[in-house]
Amino acid sequence: MVKEGVTERALMRDVQFHPVSDRPIHVDFQRLAAGSRIRVQVPVRFLNEATSPGMKAGGVLNVVRREIEVLVDPENVPDHFEIDLAEVSIGASLRWSAVKDQFGTKPVIAGRDFMVASLAAPTKIEEAPAGPAAAGPVEATKQKAPAAGAAAPAKDAKKKK
Repeated sequence: MVKEGVTERALMRDVQFHPVSDRPIHVDFQRLAAGSRIRVQVPVRFLNEATSPGMKAGGVLNVVRREIEVLVDPENVPDHFEIDLAEVSIGASLRWSAVKDQFGTKPVIAGRDFMVASLAAPTKIEEAPAGPAAAGPVEATKQKAPAAGAAAPAKDAKKKK
């Protein structure tokens, strides 16, 4: 029971809205004890993609985690984490240790430097040559279709009998 006039630290966890009017009808709060940490997901942003040597060479950024789940003091929840790509080349693995400022957070995945993203080499798909081989199937299709003039004599032959 909460005494009147006493302020409690809390975190809003869920809001339920009326299906027709969209007005809030119920709010769930989580009371925060002093020194407690909360579990939140923080988005990851990648900086300097345009100046990255690996990206300039045609590399592809493969993002494994767009958000990282961390334990953090409710007063210091970061808006996002940043990873700088300015010095990253093809084949590089970007891990938790590559996050610029961790804001005193601890990742939920403990005990290892987990993967956040990687910069992979580009893959090429060979295109069909534009020479005679590409024109071959089109010509074969044209040869299979009956000519308009060839069908007309067959009809005329049936009418004469």
